[in-house]
Amino acid sequence: MSRVVLITGATSGFGRECARMFAKNGDKVIAIGRREEKLKELKNYR
Repeated sequence: MSRVVLITGATSGFGRECARMFAKNGDKVIAIGRREEKLKELKNYR
């Protein structure tokens, strides 16, 4: 069962790793961060 998770601070550190972990587990991730370029990189992560 997939969940929807909201991650703030997703462009670096703990927030980024949490976003990656949830995405890897098949959850839908809503990522929020200050650096648009880093968010785009995260979007392409699988």
